[in-house]
Amino acid sequence: MEGRDSASKILNKNPKYDIAFFFKCNLKTASYRRWKDLKSLNKEVSLKDVQKSLKKRNEMDTKRRFSSLKIVDDAVLIRTDILSKSEMIAKMSKEIIKKIKSKNK
Repeated sequence: MEGRDSASKILNKNPKYDIAFFFKCNLKTASYRRWKDLKSLNKEVSLKDVQKSLKKRNEMDTKRRFSSLKIVDDAVLIRTDILSKSEMIAKMSKEIIKKIKSKNK
């Protein structure tokens, strides 16, 4: 399951999740990726406007009173701005295997 507050608000109930990943990307990289996605859909928008929009969304999500976006204590941080897709998958796979092994002890 994926979502901006899935682990902290949706899955943090009973039964609890087995593993949570928190994906983090710097604003410059995230904006550029979103801008490229929009361009591929023939959307005319400036990179500056995309960056403003993402910055505003992140601020709203982290500062809202209820259900604010935050990392849960046991989440594994995945930095998508410094890892390639294959490195990200490898890191996640390693964490999942480690979790499975610890549950089977």
